[in-house]
Amino acid sequence: TTLFRSIGLLPILKPNPLVQLMKHAFLIYAHDEPLVLHTLLRLLDHERNEIFLHLDPRNSVLPSVLSPSPLSRAKLHLLTPAQRVSWGDYSQIEVELRLFAQALQVGPFAHYHLISGVDLPIKPMAEIHAFFDAHPTTEFLGFWNDEVHQRDLERRTHRYYLFTQYLKRAPHKWRHRFTVPLRNVSLAAQKIINYRRHRQQQFHKGFNWCSLTHDCVTWLLEQQTWIQHTFRHMLAPDEIYKQTLIAASPFAKNIYDRNDPERGTMRRIDWTRGRPYVWQTADIDELMAIPHLFARKFDAPTAIALAQRLELA
Repeated sequence: TTLFRSIGLLPILKPNPLVQLMKHAFLIYAHDEPLVLHTLLRLLDHERNEIFLHLDPRNSVLPSVLSPSPLSRAKLHLLTPAQRVSWGDYSQIEVELRLFAQALQVGPFAHYHLISGVDLPIKPMAEIHAFFDAHPTTEFLGFWNDEVHQRDLERRTHRYYLFTQYLKRAPHKWRHRFTVPLRNVSLAAQKIINYRRHRQQQFHKGFNWCSLTHDCVTWLLEQQTWIQHTFRHMLAPDEIYKQTLIAASPFAKNIYDRNDPERGTMRRIDWTRGRPYVWQTADIDELMAIPHLFARKFDAPTAIALAQRLELA
């Protein structure tokens, strides 16, 4: 609440009685698995959907997914210029905010669904639309509240992280090797002098994948200056910034479920068998039987098999 004394909040608008006629925005950022992305686009091809797509420029194969386009009913908006996205880096937030902003210019939409290029719907599109039509003012945002995630949240938010764009070895092996000791020395020095960033701010953590209402996205983009100031040089801030802002906002009362992150986002993501687990064809019956609407992540054979099942449903 301390934060929001200095930020002007937009009022929550009354539910639009025409929300059932509104379209949905699917915001996708993809960096690999072109066949899975092609399948995802095909499954989202519906007249009530518009797709906003960012293709990581480091993968030269991804644009081939659009030639020819798998879409005939949904409208596609390609986010340009494309930018390099690095895991754990602020660039992930930059692309998310750019996708939200582009969709907002085209909208309004009933919900803005942020997904990756290796996610898939696991229910027919008519069922997905019906679910969100029944929850027109609800925010679908997941929270990790357990003790392990809270310790990780402390580690990520209260130190100043250098060279986060080189956290992973690939595709910049030499820069990664050079910057790791520099970052470690910096973190050790901060620990010795007991340096802590953002001492008064309460942070929250969860999936970056979400489904947010038009009003919430509008308000979120109003906070971009604070987002940049707070979350730059933080470790993996894409899993923190939306939860932190929305949990302390008037939209908090509209969050679907703050205790179960999968139910809260209506996304099935298995962290017990992988980081996360890649669904197999043997799992399709399980996926189609659960109440969730989306799942991640998939490889090409499973994506194609799931699409065939959904198209027959």
